[in-house]
Amino acid sequence: MLKERTTFKKAVLFALISFFVFFLENTSRAEEIVAVLSSESPYYREALSGFQEAMGRPVSVMLIKGDEYPVIPKESKIVVAIGGKAARQSYPKSMAILRCLTPGFASPAAEGQGIRAQISILPSAELLLAEIKRVQPSLRSLAVLWTSTSMGAYIEQIEKSSLALGLTVLSKKIESPDQLPGHLRSLSGKMGGLWLAPDPSLVNERNFATIRDFAWANQTPFYAPTAGLAEEGAAVAIAVSFKEVGRTAAGATKKILAGETPERLIYPTKVDISVNLSAAKKCKLDVPQGILEKAAKVIP
Repeated sequence: MLKERTTFKKAVLFALISFFVFFLENTSRAEEIVAVLSSESPYYREALSGFQEAMGRPVSVMLIKGDEYPVIPKESKIVVAIGGKAARQSYPKSMAILRCLTPGFASPAAEGQGIRAQISILPSAELLLAEIKRVQPSLRSLAVLWTSTSMGAYIEQIEKSSLALGLTVLSKKIESPDQLPGHLRSLSGKMGGLWLAPDPSLVNERNFATIRDFAWANQTPFYAPTAGLAEEGAAVAIAVSFKEVGRTAAGATKKILAGETPERLIYPTKVDISVNLSAAKKCKLDVPQGILEKAAKVIP
C-alpha cells in the first residue's frame, strides 16, 4: 500500500511539473511574437485570425485602447503591427517589425534599425494585371486612376509589368479629385478597361459614383481593389482579403524565426475575385465561366 501511494505521489508530481514546464514554455513562445491591434476593428481581427491560423503556435495579442499603448515584453523578438496606430508606435530596434493594413504608410528603416517590413494590401502589379487579363483576355489598354504620391511606385510597377502582357497602360496622376470628370472624358474611346487604385484621396462616395456611372455609360469594364466596391457597382474586384494579409505576415514571421530577412515590401500571392453580374453586363464584360465558378463572391 505504501509503495502504491509513493508511486501515485510521483505520478502527480510529474504531471504538475510537466504542466508548469508546458505552461512556461508556451508563455515564453507566445511573448516571443506579439500582435498589436490598433483597435477592435473586425478587419484587424480578421487579419489576426489569418495570422494565428497560419502560425499554428501561440502568440501574444495586445490591443491599443484609445491613447493607451501596450507595453511590449522585452523578450519579444517579432511585433506584427496591425493598423495605422500600431504601425506608427515606436518599437525597440532589436525587434523585427511587420506592419499590416496600413494603406499609404511608408516605413523606411533608419540605418542601424532591425528588420522592418510591410505587408501590402495589394497583390504584386504582375499578379494584378495577370488576373485582369484572365477576366478580360481581349484587353489591350487599361486606364489606371490614382492621386496619392504613395501610390507612385506601385503605378510604375504596373507600367513595367504591362509590357510582358502586351498591355498599354494609360496612367496619369490626378492632382485633384475635381479633375476626375475631365480626366475620364479624355480617356473615352481609348481604354478597354479601367482600374481604380485603393487611394484614400480618391476613393469616396462621390468619386466612386462618378467612375462607376462613366464606366456603365461608356461600356468600359471597371476593376476595383476591394470586394465592397464590387457590391457598389464595379464590374469585378480583385482583392487581397484581410485574412490573407495575416497569412502573409505569418509567412514572413516564420522566415525571420528561421534566420532569414524578408523583403521590405511583401505582396500576398493569393487574391479573391468578386463579380457583379449586373455591372459586368452594363460594362459589356463577358466574364469567363471558369472565373465565375471559382469567384469568392458573385453578385447578381
